[in-house]
Amino acid sequence: ETPYFKVARVKWPGGEDSGVLAPGMSVHCLVKFAPDSLKDFEDRLVVVSEEGEVHIALTGKRDPPILDLPSLLDVGACLLGGVIQKTFRVTNTGGPGAFRMLNVCDKEVPEHLITYQEVKTDAFVVGPARFSLDTNEAMDVHVTFKPEEGQPS
Repeated sequence: ETPYFKVARVKWPGGEDSGVLAPGMSVHCLVKFAPDSLKDFEDRLVVVSEEGEVHIALTGKRDPPILDLPSLLDVGACLLGGVIQKTFRVTNTGGPGAFRMLNVCDKEVPEHLITYQEVKTDAFVVGPARFSLDTNEAMDVHVTFKPEEGQPS
């Protein structure tokens, strides 16, 4: 029913291209899964017999990415007008994935409208805002803290 699953080959008993199955016999079907994104997919295979239809659920999933980035990036204390830069190593221990960091106010903005390379808030700059990591691949996330007078704390 979807373009992501295709019956690529059906192997009937005796090597024929088609046929009738007697009780106890089997047919082997090769189903190919060809997704166009990293999301999970569902479909169904319909087998037709004299007695009606049998529906077989198909799912195509991938291992979800798992980042070891801590929920709090503590850069330490900094005097007003000073600057602290700190690097945090992030590793993806799950399946491959693409990631983006967002400013809280951009949470509902469609992805194609977000073009910034770094996330900027009152006193912080975090980047890169977009990145991809394969399984067991790591990269650095850079945080700059520059508190200035008049910014919320």
